[in-house]
Amino acid sequence: MAPGYQGITATQIPQVEIAEAAGSVRVIAGSYRGAEGPARTHSPMQVWDVRLKKGARVSFNLNDGDSAALFVMNGELKFAGGETAGEATLAVFERAGSELVFDVVEETKLLLLSGQPFDEPIVGYGPFVMNSEVEI
Repeated sequence: MAPGYQGITATQIPQVEIAEAAGSVRVIAGSYRGAEGPARTHSPMQVWDVRLKKGARVSFNLNDGDSAALFVMNGELKFAGGETAGEATLAVFERAGSELVFDVVEETKLLLLSGQPFDEPIVGYGPFVMNSEVEI
């Protein structure tokens, strides 16, 4: 097995229903409504596989100041400001505030990621990511 490899099976990932039958969250890392994900991370973060029903209004509470993004695998969401996110869209959110609210336009599958920001410089070159060009 490769270093850092975590052999996690589908049966180890808890699934939690969202309020008002809006859908469900599979907790891969972090926690949601008391369920803890099996993945170990190097810093506190949430990794949720979310399935949402058409017509639902969904609200997630995240930590104020955390970095947060969601990737829509399929479906469509509409946010309070009128912006939408459809299939194969990555939505990145401001770090201020703790509530993420949106309407589900179409049945949607998404990956929601949030966690403490590193607040360090980032330089990328090909597959390498470091803090400076010298380090790369």
